[in-house]
Amino acid sequence: MKKLIGTALIGLACTMNSPAQVLNTNTSPPTLTFGYALQGVFDAMTTASNWVAAPFVTIVQDTRTDKTLYGGGIGLLYNLGEHSAAMVRLDALDNNFYLTSANLQLSLPFDIMSGKVRMTPFGFVGGAYKFGSEADDGMIGVAGAGWDFKIPSFSKHYSFAFDAEYWSDRPGVQWRIAPIVWRF
Repeated sequence: MKKLIGTALIGLACTMNSPAQVLNTNTSPPTLTFGYALQGVFDAMTTASNWVAAPFVTIVQDTRTDKTLYGGGIGLLYNLGEHSAAMVRLDALDNNFYLTSANLQLSLPFDIMSGKVRMTPFGFVGGAYKFGSEADDGMIGVAGAGWDFKIPSFSKHYSFAFDAEYWSDRPGVQWRIAPIVWRF
């Protein structure tokens, strides 16, 4: 009970010192439409500097069939800080589509050659949900590691990356090459 009263008193003290807000009743609120909401999302994404987009190519040596499989997709990362990012990715491989979700990437950027090249090793874990012709498998585990290479004097937005991944539903290593990694 003492904690409840103390919290209420602190809240009351905070509101007493805040400036009064004047409500302007002469303006009408914006019309909330799908286009208005989409424009808001687009504006937020284009002005934010934490977004990274990376289209990629996938190469897999399937040990079950001794075939080389090819695919690709696009990844969208949101940098939470200099050393971590959340990622959502859409993959296409062997006539199946995967939507990876809840991926967390950890990285450790460092400069070489007197700051002319920035190398960033990274590792990530997460899950993927398969949808397509074999969609009954459900959620699978994903883990991987890779490198990102950037030449700051060339472009502050562009870099090149590759990684190796292990998926719980496929034997062997999946190699991903992203020739264009774009930081907004």
